[in-house]
Amino acid sequence: MQVLRQGSKGVQVQVLQGLLNKANIQDGVSGNALVTDGQFGPLTASALYAFQSRRRLNPDKVAGFQTWRELGLQIEKEHNSIRLFAQYSSTSCWAAAAQMLLKSNLSCLNISEAQLDEKGRLLNTVNNFRDFAEMVGCTALNYSPSVQELVSIVKRTPVWIAISYKAHFTHCVVLSAVYSDMDEKGDGTIFRLHDPAPLGSGSIYGSAANPITLSYDFGGYEVRLLQVIVPR
Repeated sequence: MQVLRQGSKGVQVQVLQGLLNKANIQDGVSGNALVTDGQFGPLTASALYAFQSRRRLNPDKVAGFQTWRELGLQIEKEHNSIRLFAQYSSTSCWAAAAQMLLKSNLSCLNISEAQLDEKGRLLNTVNNFRDFAEMVGCTALNYSPSVQELVSIVKRTPVWIAISYKAHFTHCVVLSAVYSDMDEKGDGTIFRLHDPAPLGSGSIYGSAANPITLSYDFGGYEVRLLQVIVPR
């Protein structure tokens, strides 16, 4: 992991904030949890100083090797060859996520074998996910893996996932990195998402594993995993 200090930003800061929150619970520390916003500000620095002091580390407010080890981080894998592609319409997230997974510069995919609904969204059926995966040279799991299994898969390769928010919408993103303490509850695991939304720009951010949460400027959505498509 990177050495992080006040002023650092990004997904790895979200990992630090999440693991500090978990450590506070384990150590019986009261108070408000850190917001896992990826901004290493004064509150994160204070929480890190307190953690380092409790665990008899050098309380320098810098997250280095010893701090990451004491926080329990075991796995860090980033697939940095993944490029962000934004969706070009309100319903084309499935195609943009596939472009990212396939590392394709094409503006659209051959969808002759993929069934779409009346709004142009990938039809949400087991058979259609399987056919779509075959079309792009991948394998659809057709079951929801445990957190530890998904960590193991993403450690090896980025994956395309379909997720749903209640009955309101289905969305597709790529899991492009994983950071984990391998706790089966998933509270010490964060995935990096390459998200084709918002329309025309896309976004990259971190999410806890359980539940996965889509994060946008206007709010967040805790979602349910529907399908995982894995490159062969």
